[in-house]
Amino acid sequence: MHYYSRLLLLLIIMACAALVTAQTVDRLHFGAKFEPPAGVLHGVGQNEEFAFANYVARMEDGRFPTLFMTYIPVRADSARLARTITELKDMVRYYPPELMFQIGISMTTGAPPNNAAYTEDINAGVYDDNIDLIARSLDSLERDIFLRIGYEANGFWNGYSAASYRPAFRRVAERFRAQSDRFATVWCTHPITSLSDMMTYYPGDDVVDWWAIDWFQPSFMNNGASRDFLAEALRRERPVMIGEATPTGTGIGNGQASWDAWYARFFELIRTNPGVKAFCYINRDWTQISSLPDWGNALLEHDTTVLRLYREELDNPLYVHLTAGDGYRSADLAPAAAVSVRSAAPTDPAVAGATLTSAVGAGGQDTTLTYLRFELDEVADADSLRVVKLWVAGRNGSTADVPFTVYRTAADWTAAGLTYANRPGADALSGRITVNDNRRDKLNWLDVTDHVRAALAQGQTSVAFLLGPPDEAGQTFTFQGAERSGGYAPALQVVYAQPSGSVATHAPRRAAPLRLYPNPTDGAVWLSALPADGQLSVLDSAGRAVLQRRLPAGDHRVDLSALPRGVYQLHFRSAAGLATGRVVVE
Repeated sequence: MHYYSRLLLLLIIMACAALVTAQTVDRLHFGAKFEPPAGVLHGVGQNEEFAFANYVARMEDGRFPTLFMTYIPVRADSARLARTITELKDMVRYYPPELMFQIGISMTTGAPPNNAAYTEDINAGVYDDNIDLIARSLDSLERDIFLRIGYEANGFWNGYSAASYRPAFRRVAERFRAQSDRFATVWCTHPITSLSDMMTYYPGDDVVDWWAIDWFQPSFMNNGASRDFLAEALRRERPVMIGEATPTGTGIGNGQASWDAWYARFFELIRTNPGVKAFCYINRDWTQISSLPDWGNALLEHDTTVLRLYREELDNPLYVHLTAGDGYRSADLAPAAAVSVRSAAPTDPAVAGATLTSAVGAGGQDTTLTYLRFELDEVADADSLRVVKLWVAGRNGSTADVPFTVYRTAADWTAAGLTYANRPGADALSGRITVNDNRRDKLNWLDVTDHVRAALAQGQTSVAFLLGPPDEAGQTFTFQGAERSGGYAPALQVVYAQPSGSVATHAPRRAAPLRLYPNPTDGAVWLSALPADGQLSVLDSAGRAVLQRRLPAGDHRVDLSALPRGVYQLHFRSAAGLATGRVVVE
């Protein structure tokens, strides 16, 4: 064969191989709690609502996540639990009612040495009251919730003993189930060890609704442990959730190369594994986390090519989104101006005027005032606003909670030669935020909706705020990520109103049962009372369609005698929705 002919043939073969690897196989349906009948739930985290809103703003219309991910430890103290529940209730207020939560329930301090787990205390009933309180608190949100109990069970960093982990998972799961039916239990592992090791941590089918695996480095995503895990989940008929996923060690910033190194592999594995029914991406700049700088930057908005390809991937009808439309559109605005004015020793607090007297440290201590101005040209009229929040993340040199005062100002603080002594005054007190260095990566917010509405109503093109220290002596405040380079505030988050009072959604619905007989069968199977004309697909255990046929409404005989012995799923899609069934061919 001529060289160029052989080259052309090779290119054709490579192109065909690429098409094969890019295919999307039909999803299997196991009837698990909150399982979408024929798609993959699209989720994002972690921890802060701002991170969620930031991600939503980048996804644009039609790609609203169905899951938000965060964490609660079993032994969370009342303050920690109250803070988390308050944040989740805030999300309940402002986001579609179909939004579900995926919550990691930790049973360890997550720090070496390997005795960091407190599962023995859980098994002894020490935390029963706390578990019940967490369950009641989460139930009050009135949302469907996935519980990844003791996530990454086999990870050495958690220090779980398989012997104590299994009953601890069971105890937590049973106590949550006793409180409410809003919870789906998820058993989560990491492909760092073999399947046989993972299974030593398995608490039992009766207390596990879903399986989950976390994918970080590319080398773990398609290793033997991951493949064996996915195969075993299929065998046990459990849907799989990718509980946490982020491009560890690869990150973004190199466009197509970044995409190929991690994202393309990640989504291909989702598309080609029929039991994967949910994923949660962690949209975060890990370089801003002091303990994990080598994980890299995973913020999608910092790479336009990766963001574009990510959006295109999510346009695949495989993924389940909440299509909430403009009614829940979220935008975040970086400050157009950010100026800090510092006084080493302010001697005359009165120069600030009465409204700013409290902004001077008591006893003439070091003081910093920070001015933030946001342009409002991207914000619609005042009536369309649902909520506007001022987000900040900062440090105050203290491990105690310290409140910082926020003011609105109409003055321009960017003038040349501005000093602390000649600074302009403020117009109105907006409220207070609390900062503490133990939560240096924690974002704080203040509702400034009324201020922005007032500015828009008065025809103003911007709104500005001052952040000053409290009355306590010796307190200063510095921002993290003033340029949003780390994905942190300051930022003005805008969530728009829902004018119709309703939301269009592709939230998961229960599949109808497909009535079929006999089962098992040695060849033919009858489908009873199909509701409308539609497409029948017979899927093997790998999710491949081995038989497809158009069928009208009514009763039909389908010949399966040409199929090998085994278990098959039948999917019938019609205008009435999806109906599924399971048949054994003998």
